[in-house]
Amino acid sequence: MGSRPKDNDSLVMYDRMLLWLTFGLAAIGFIMVTSASMPVGQRPGERSFPLRQA
Repeated sequence: MGSRPKDNDSLVMYDRMLLWLTFGLAAIGFIMVTSASMPVGQRPGERSFPLRQA
């Protein structure tokens, strides 16, 4: 009933890699959304949040 330390180490490294990849992709997505919506709020003379009017 002994655990295999080599297998546990590889699983820990795999989990850490997935965690860092998830954080990296989330950061890239946040930067993309922020940079895409920044010019909309900086247009002079226009409303920052345009609403659809009926």
